[in-house]
Amino acid sequence: MLQVIRKSESSPHIAPGSAVLDIETTGLHKATDAVFLIGLQTAEEFRQWLAPSREEEGDLLEVVRPFLADKTLITYNGDRFDLPFLQERFAEHGLSFPSILSWDWFAYLRPRRLFFRFPNLRLRTLAQSASLVRQDPYTGAQIATFAKHLDDPEAKEAALLHNEEDVRELALLLPFFSRLQQQLQLETPIRASLEAFEQKGDQAAIRYHTEDPAHPELHMDNSFGSLHWVDHDLCCIVPTHRLVADSPNSNAPPIFPSSVDVHSSGTKAPSGDLRITAVSPSYAKDCAVPPLPEPFLTLSSAEGVFARSCHQLVQDLFSLQ
Repeated sequence: MLQVIRKSESSPHIAPGSAVLDIETTGLHKATDAVFLIGLQTAEEFRQWLAPSREEEGDLLEVVRPFLADKTLITYNGDRFDLPFLQERFAEHGLSFPSILSWDWFAYLRPRRLFFRFPNLRLRTLAQSASLVRQDPYTGAQIATFAKHLDDPEAKEAALLHNEEDVRELALLLPFFSRLQQQLQLETPIRASLEAFEQKGDQAAIRYHTEDPAHPELHMDNSFGSLHWVDHDLCCIVPTHRLVADSPNSNAPPIFPSSVDVHSSGTKAPSGDLRITAVSPSYAKDCAVPPLPEPFLTLSSAEGVFARSCHQLVQDLFSLQ
């Protein structure tokens, strides 16, 4: 029999009209596997829907449908897994998928992972970075095997706990994610969001999405670099240098080896204590004969430092108009 667990448990981090969603499935193949557990946290309450048998999947989806409708569903990798899986299973049972909006934090962080120094983007890794403690010891793959044994109280409780902690963990991480997002925001001289950094040869392209469109367009070139602002796209192109920390020309302290992606093609930076540096007008204007520039954009910098350096460089170039 379909089971519903409801807890009057508020979450101050979830906006009205939004909900954190996580599903548990019998496998990864949406055409042949099934959803057996759905967890949903809103600002007011936490609910779980459990279908102990494969035959009850349709009932589960029909019951949960009004709770999803007209909401912004907050997920972690939901655009690639949870939502397509649900859409397939709704269609399999002849049910229309509800009208929703999606906000997938994994989809947001993945193309911007250069700007942060996490060893990986697993939700548990980010939770540890945010000092969250998790009680559930199981992986998603292990929980999928429990779907065959939901008549066993221990297997059932393990599945419910895993799903509950996935939902709660994501809800608790929302302020942490918002802080990461805020680090990528340029406030002056224009409001924009840092979108990408691409290193090609001895040049780097720093790309922003601006809140307002360019009016008029901006095209500026000087010895420090160039700015191009068209519509909502702002691109800063600067000449760069590659420095190794133990180089005689570098007074920088030792840094960790860099293994982050720096090319849009996905290739990695060479191994070693690598720094990508660029001359900033604010640095060079105080030097009569500037030496090899101090590190300005550093691939191995701590969270937020790389983004702040990008912001400063763009601001400096704007100041030269």
